[in-house]
Amino acid sequence: MVAVAQLVQSARLWSERSPVRTWSVTQNAAIAQLGERHLGRMEVTSSILVSGSKIRVMELKIEKLAKGMRIITGEQAKNRRKVLNQMIELAEGEGFDEITLPCVEPSEVYTDKAGPEILGQMYVFPDKKGRELCLRPEGTATIQLIANKTWKGRKDVKVWYFERCWRYERPQAGRYREFFQFGVEWLEPRDPEKARKELLELAKRMCELVSSEYEYDTNVKRGLEYYVEDGFEISFPSLGAQKQVVGGGTYKEGVGFAVGFDRLMLVE
Repeated sequence: MVAVAQLVQSARLWSERSPVRTWSVTQNAAIAQLGERHLGRMEVTSSILVSGSKIRVMELKIEKLAKGMRIITGEQAKNRRKVLNQMIELAEGEGFDEITLPCVEPSEVYTDKAGPEILGQMYVFPDKKGRELCLRPEGTATIQLIANKTWKGRKDVKVWYFERCWRYERPQAGRYREFFQFGVEWLEPRDPEKARKELLELAKRMCELVSSEYEYDTNVKRGLEYYVEDGFEISFPSLGAQKQVVGGGTYKEGVGFAVGFDRLMLVE
């Protein structure tokens, strides 16, 4: 659209005086100023970061976007893909294989395994036959079911996953209702203590992909019912109140951790 092109050109000129700025461009508002109403009632907002002469579109907002959901594009999407690929390389370098999990599951998967906080945040709905389903709130509970059935008796099964998850929380910086989780699970390790130490080190290396300014705690009460002992967490103080990025620990079937990918990508 002409109006957006003019705004982008203005942003480039502005960037000569100010090296880094953030712009929000509402297309239909700009078009209305020129008397062009091609978008009608649909509103599309782009968050644009100006760095030097480069325009980087970050997130898009549309009128019908559900609360706590995002549309990510441009340089932000590229950066996310870059870090994700590096995390995959680290995991697979340690012998972990990818597993893909379902987005929709029977809600009973989490009834006995998740804590009351997660149970209260789940998106639950009936299917056409009245069976209670949910959008996956996290990944470990499903991995545990697989370990107890399909992989029962197998030792040292190592998997990683990168999945969308959903929880009905109050949206804020680093906390969304639809979010991405990178999980690493070591099932039935022959040496659980060794596995825990190696997983913590792997989690640290993943965090160091974005910054070395982090803290970790190896004796944390985790909020999920399936943990059998104190877990571990990694946090970035620079993120403020929502600083935890990694959480993990030991459960009956193995040891694992999950990285809050969206929050990791907020680290400067």
